[in-house]
Amino acid sequence: MDNAFVAEIEGGEGNAELLYREAKKRYQNADYLRAEEFLSRALAEQPERADWHALLAEISRRLGVNDAAIDSYRRAVDLQNEPRHRVGLAQVLAAAGRVEEAEQEFQQVLRVDPNNSAATYALGRHRYRQGQFDEAERLLMLTLASDPENAGAHRVLAQLYDARGNHPQALSHHAAVARLLPENTSFLLGYARSQRRNADTFGAEATYRRILSLDPDNSAARTDLERLK
Repeated sequence: MDNAFVAEIEGGEGNAELLYREAKKRYQNADYLRAEEFLSRALAEQPERADWHALLAEISRRLGVNDAAIDSYRRAVDLQNEPRHRVGLAQVLAAAGRVEEAEQEFQQVLRVDPNNSAATYALGRHRYRQGQFDEAERLLMLTLASDPENAGAHRVLAQLYDARGNHPQALSHHAAVARLLPENTSFLLGYARSQRRNADTFGAEATYRRILSLDPDNSAARTDLERLK
């Protein structure tokens, strides 16, 4: 611990705030263990700070301790029932494989914030995986209405329209993903194949060559490109 910081803490005034600021700095620098140490000490002095519990949840999440993250987010929600804390709780529940609980939390978010893009995207993706395409489409279009640059929503919609056989509609979303993530060769491959399905041979060729410029060993792109000739 920095000597100047120790001296400031030992001054005895505003210790919790100082500990929180140090914890936040450590978190931003990816020093998660020390961040957890400082923030736990801050919360021992001021346990009613919802934002601090939410930060502790994110630190636990980065450390891979999902149960602790869930507990901290639940505490944040209990103290301050705001959508952002409930979204964080739902996301960490989903990451822990507790999908039904996560869905319940996202639904709670939408009851108070119907256009919350994090909730509409998560539920839309889940509905797509369940094969509920109409509801998935509705939720994902809501996501894009408030967050038009959401690459994940565009990608799921592209997959949904491809599954329905609506390849022209899918192409527009594949193109959006390629624009938003121009160096992701996996997504670019999906875009190139969508171009092929829509008889845009020249566009597909250009996209395959773009992939190979980023990843010369990409065998899928090279094989597809050979088939175009």
